[in-house]
Amino acid sequence: MRGAHRSNQALHRTGKATMLRQLRIRNFRLFDDLRIAGLERINLLGGRNNAGKTSVLEAVFLLSGGGNPHLAFRLNAFRGLDLARGSPDVVAATHWKTLFANLEIDGAITVSGVHTEHDRLVLDVLPPTRSGTIPLPQAVATNGGVGVREGPPPGAGRTDGEPMSPLELRCLYRRGGESTDAHLRLTSEGLELSVPKPLVSFRGVFLSSRSGSPQEDAGRWAQLRQRKMGHLLTEALRNVEPRLRAVEELSASGAPMIWADMGLSEMLPLPALGEGMTRLARIVLGITAARHGVVLIDEIENGFHHSALGKVWTVVDETARRFEAQVFATTHSFECLSAAHAALDGGWRYHRLERSGDGETSCVTFNAEDVEVAVHRGLEVR
Repeated sequence: MRGAHRSNQALHRTGKATMLRQLRIRNFRLFDDLRIAGLERINLLGGRNNAGKTSVLEAVFLLSGGGNPHLAFRLNAFRGLDLARGSPDVVAATHWKTLFANLEIDGAITVSGVHTEHDRLVLDVLPPTRSGTIPLPQAVATNGGVGVREGPPPGAGRTDGEPMSPLELRCLYRRGGESTDAHLRLTSEGLELSVPKPLVSFRGVFLSSRSGSPQEDAGRWAQLRQRKMGHLLTEALRNVEPRLRAVEELSASGAPMIWADMGLSEMLPLPALGEGMTRLARIVLGITAARHGVVLIDEIENGFHHSALGKVWTVVDETARRFEAQVFATTHSFECLSAAHAALDGGWRYHRLERSGDGETSCVTFNAEDVEVAVHRGLEVR
């Protein structure tokens, strides 16, 4: 696959690379003020548990949304927290308070970045405020954004016999000389989302460390095949499983799903081949869906034997270059870092998050040469 990439690279590039070069995160999750510079096409994030690696992915995802405040709810869904049930105060405590550093909601969250195409991008998430009493329909998260369900959510309603005063989360987004002001209102009846002027600067795809959606995978592959590029998934998966003959989309299970031809008498659903095959397919399809944007991969090594990680990085690198996508991935694995060092040929950085005794988090960035020294000396860089 590498040779094919080298010969066709010029056909798939559209001028200079479009990507984030710098990132600053203030008052978000664990971060009072975190700066990351020297971002590249591929960015691998390391550090000890609770250092904030996943939080960096979430901050970039928020920035990619052009000021859509509903993404705050989706972040918690990635961590296994579905839309909470109960009063607005209960939901706010579960979903909004945890977004702010030290659980203190008296200051704004700010995520800003320098982008090669859009120059400076700034997102301010203001603390929740009370905003009157208007009954609203319930909004629910969907793969494509926000849907509306009639009626109140189960368990919702007044706790004292009186209407609850709605809580409002407000997002201010600035891109160059343009700006937008969006609101998410939370009442005992549900959610109302208002994004009058979206300023989406780049696409963002978040791949959680938890299990994803086979139906969403099938939908992304259908989009890839529509562009006559479906063969790319088969080629990528063959790097890990050479016996694979082809992949197809079937609905034999009642819902669209990717199936694999392994030369047996019948097709097999892709998940039957193991977590690694499903994970690699999800990563490849996520990158193709994030064309000219970012794909955010939490715990990229999950599901792979350490001996396969070099092939995984080769696939990630070539797919990201082909689709002009920028990759942010987290890892706990020294083997994963070593495999990246061996497989990637420039255009990547390793960013290690370090949390001090007083709770401050900083970032140390390693270029390819720094990583080589660390790997050969066996230094602790996780």
